[in-house]
Amino acid sequence: MDGDKNVPFFDVIIVGAGWSGLMACKYCLGEGLKTLVLESRDSIGGVWAFTNDTRYGGVMTTTETTSSRCITEISDFPMPEDYPEFPSHLEILAYLKDYCARFDLDRHIRLDHPVGNARKLDDVWHVTCSNGSEYRARRLIVSSGVHQHQNDVSADPRFKGFPGPILHSAAVKAVRPEYAGKTVVIWGGGESASDIAFEIGKTADRIHWCIPNGQWFIPKVVDRWPPFPSTRPKVGDQASSRVRLLLSPTFGFSPFISQYLQYALGFNGHGQAAWKTHAPYHQSFFNKSYEVMSQVKSGKVVAKRDIARCDGNEVHFTDGSAVRADVMIACSGYRLALPFFDPPAAPSTDPQEWYKFLFGDDPSLAFVGFARPVIGSIPAIAELQSRYVALVFAGKRPLPSLPERASIIRGGRRLLEQPIPLYLATPPRIGGSSVLLRPTGTTDRLPSSLLETVVHQPGQMVVGGLLAVERLPILAERRGSARPGFCHLRALSFQPGQRSLYIVGVSAASAVGWAFQPSPPVHQ
Repeated sequence: MDGDKNVPFFDVIIVGAGWSGLMACKYCLGEGLKTLVLESRDSIGGVWAFTNDTRYGGVMTTTETTSSRCITEISDFPMPEDYPEFPSHLEILAYLKDYCARFDLDRHIRLDHPVGNARKLDDVWHVTCSNGSEYRARRLIVSSGVHQHQNDVSADPRFKGFPGPILHSAAVKAVRPEYAGKTVVIWGGGESASDIAFEIGKTADRIHWCIPNGQWFIPKVVDRWPPFPSTRPKVGDQASSRVRLLLSPTFGFSPFISQYLQYALGFNGHGQAAWKTHAPYHQSFFNKSYEVMSQVKSGKVVAKRDIARCDGNEVHFTDGSAVRADVMIACSGYRLALPFFDPPAAPSTDPQEWYKFLFGDDPSLAFVGFARPVIGSIPAIAELQSRYVALVFAGKRPLPSLPERASIIRGGRRLLEQPIPLYLATPPRIGGSSVLLRPTGTTDRLPSSLLETVVHQPGQMVVGGLLAVERLPILAERRGSARPGFCHLRALSFQPGQRSLYIVGVSAASAVGWAFQPSPPVHQ
């Protein structure tokens, strides 16, 4: 061990006090690990802490969640009952602050401590902050998120010669007066682009929105599922039933759901030829910020495929049309960068190369919060990751050997690249619940990145979906009163030493439907 006794020493240092970092802190403390969280900003909350600083990605003044409350909340800390189904960013930040207070996390967090360097000497991580503070730890968790380093497209030939401002979406925090009456071109898809188009569309003259690769749009809530009547709104990420999953498995070939969405909403959920994608349903990103579609239908927002070139303010599109634009907004996403690691020893920045999307080659270094679902929420996955990492770092769960981890990673990548249909099986039944089978009939060798989530209800068993971390050997039990739509998490043993999760509930809406998308995409 390093002989410098003046530098504080911890079992675990966590980089980032966003949602994922806070859960990692809570679970590490729960395992008796001396833990420190280093946060670069003056507030916890990460992207949910609003800032006017355009260097940081994050919420707009009008942002709300795109995953529902019951899918997003922390398992042992339910959101307040008076929260709406899709809480605002202010409500989320208040919730995270209450979480810190409930589990006494604040005294373990150092705000205004941006990490400048993290290096490992012998078996000890040495972390230096930009303000000169130094700390040491045996283990390091990175939860800095992906909204830190913007993808700059200003040098792209398509934008060459445009004299007006080309803003990254991170710079758009609110609807500013200067957008009023202007013609705006938005380039890139994703939910940030939807939110920006929807808000700016209230005052701008016209918005031309380019999504070069096309995209699926799925509303997060509907009044009813046409043509069926309903007495209450239907929340998309809570919709599941035995019939639905028999007709269209959550992960794999989904012709019936795809055809239904085309019938109800138009192809790809939007019916816009310029945004058509050939990506199969549930095999690509879903844009759930659907409110903008009302402006698309009214003609205020015009669907375009891509920009061909710019002749001054004249923007030419690939469909042959052109418009004189005042401003461009590039919703080009972010690149995952870890600049505080020394280049020779820097870990991979591709989550698909991490075991369980958590561990690289060094078992003392973990990454929490970088796995993004198609349906579900990042916090739900990050909580399972946090629990697993805490158990590993506490010595209660051994990691496989490096060759074994590499083999599992390769298997997971093959699955993501070549989707395998999964079916709801009647036999065998484990613990009274149905399980997912591959076509080969095996029940215990699903590829590396998946965890069966089984929903058990009295008299009814349904498979709720797939989660982005396979068989985390944990017991995540929800405390507090059950809420319709999401109830208790329990552990289900498949074989000795292996567990998956099932949910005990009373509502058909309690199914959790996660499928994994390996890394946050650049929506183009």
